[in-house]
Amino acid sequence: NKGKTYPAKYDRRHDLSIVTSYDLSKRITVGAVWVYSSGAQFTPQIGQYFVPNQSLTGVDRIPIYSDRNAVSLSSSHRLDINFTIRPKKEKRWYGEWQIGCYNLYNRATPYRVNIEIRETQTATGTEISQGYEQPGLFGFIPYFTYNFKFK
Repeated sequence: NKGKTYPAKYDRRHDLSIVTSYDLSKRITVGAVWVYSSGAQFTPQIGQYFVPNQSLTGVDRIPIYSDRNAVSLSSSHRLDINFTIRPKKEKRWYGEWQIGCYNLYNRATPYRVNIEIRETQTATGTEISQGYEQPGLFGFIPYFTYNFKFK
């Protein structure tokens, strides 16, 4: 990076988690976790130029990049909820059901950047521009489990 300092790829300046749990009764507990984090850093492509290849049979596309890790992905947040149901009586083993979901409102966390080429028809011809798309990872995931242990 020509001797200039730059932020690390996984530098997330803001990372906040709020956790709560509440006993609805002796047998049922509800819990929630809300997580917020700012986006990871990346180096965007800001342009390109074309040069003839060595055999002069075509052209090679050469990308032009910004300063290293100069741009952040979008920030993300999610809400996870959980219900725990414990047994009524003591038995030979202790068991409990857990029912919940990861990312309740289905807001996927951006994990990479794709370059999106857009073609627009204008009165003077076709105009080509590029943009960025941030595909997400792990939307809404429901789960249920049964945990047990012998006494």
